[in-house]
Amino acid sequence: MLISVQIANVHQVYQEPSWFVNQFNQWDNWQEETNNTDVSVLLGEYSVIQVDTPDGIINYTFPVDVHVFYPRLVSALAEGVYALGAERNPSVVKMSSYAPSLQNLNFTNWTPDLLQYTAQQSDTVKSASYWQQWLFGHYRGTETLPVTGELNPLFWVASIDEDVNAIYLKVSEFVTSPYQSITPNP
Repeated sequence: MLISVQIANVHQVYQEPSWFVNQFNQWDNWQEETNNTDVSVLLGEYSVIQVDTPDGIINYTFPVDVHVFYPRLVSALAEGVYALGAERNPSVVKMSSYAPSLQNLNFTNWTPDLLQYTAQQSDTVKSASYWQQWLFGHYRGTETLPVTGELNPLFWVASIDEDVNAIYLKVSEFVTSPYQSITPNP
């Protein structure tokens, strides 16, 4: 049996941490709200590119006072909240990828990246965002499970991996920046 799935590459997202956290519920009703009931989503590229700023406008000239040259812990946490929201909706979000992935420290074209390296293996640096991606890749279920009750201000997803008989509950808490208001919805 051949199954055809239409994939819409929704967007490439380079944003501030608060933007990713505020998008936790983005995929919950996306197909119905956009009248794309048979369309699945590929999150083509995403990463935190700058710290939260008062205006929330991304500055692609990469000023040193706001640009994130290397993924930080706050980057990984915010991207993780975004990934939790995507993972809660497997019928909508079929694939995702952090980008960019590799940065040769001898020639930098774009930052931030998951891995920084040189020809010397001992110079390889795995970022906080790398480890967030690693955790999500290694602990994913075959089916999502409902979560009931009041969990605010937590962000969550629950799944079961029937192949290894394991249940995964991923939970994150995110503290707001001084510039943004973040309120997770159940």
